[in-house]
Amino acid sequence: MMMVENTGAPLADLAGTNPSSGTARYYLGDLLGSTRRLRNASKTSLGQYEYQPYGEIYSETGATPKYKFAGMYYAPDLAHYYTLNRFYNPTLARWTTRDPLRMADGPNMYAYVTGDPVNLFDAVGLARIIASLCVPGFWGPKTKVSERETGVPEYPDPYFRSGITGIWLTGYWTRITTWLIKYTKTRIWNCLGLDMCGEFHTWTQTETKTWEETEQREEHELTFSGLPDNPHATACATNPWTGQIQCGPIVDIAD
Repeated sequence: MMMVENTGAPLADLAGTNPSSGTARYYLGDLLGSTRRLRNASKTSLGQYEYQPYGEIYSETGATPKYKFAGMYYAPDLAHYYTLNRFYNPTLARWTTRDPLRMADGPNMYAYVTGDPVNLFDAVGLARIIASLCVPGFWGPKTKVSERETGVPEYPDPYFRSGITGIWLTGYWTRITTWLIKYTKTRIWNCLGLDMCGEFHTWTQTETKTWEETEQREEHELTFSGLPDNPHATACATNPWTGQIQCGPIVDIAD
């Protein structure tokens, strides 16, 4: 006699053919439904079990449970797991026959849970089931981690305006630089799943996202020089950043 929960994972079995006199063994499973420990009615441990990711037995001590990896019945003579719909070979990590639901889990109808046995399980040989459910929260504000200047600065031609007295020119200079800025932001996932004792519990996990963005920045400087002989010509002056002579137009000449 066997008792199972709604996911198909075993809860307990009775040794012998008579339920009234049989000895109960209680299954303790992980979030995949795999049997991790057997206990009797007195809570004494009868055995412990560990598995490879795809269900091969890694270690086994004590009594032998009928149901092992993902709560599937284990056929020791075949070293296969048996479900209601097909056999599963843990050595090959494949089902022995095609999925009765055809491509419910993708185009490979022999693959076990689309290659993700850590987060998914299939105890009946039909379709994958999520072992835990995590719901993401909102992303927090982005935070600047670092920044560095990249590329070669650009220096557009300056322009010049006459001063109030008409004697001096004011030079307007621009320096354009490109910066590579690294940002990060985080969000919290709230999760619900089964623990090793077969009980639901909640936990949180943090997801961090890091990326880089480019940003152009402009700096401005003013310089002063005397009014040229020809007020309608271009003016030339020393670039305050490079120290080189650079010319530009004169605009808004005062009368």
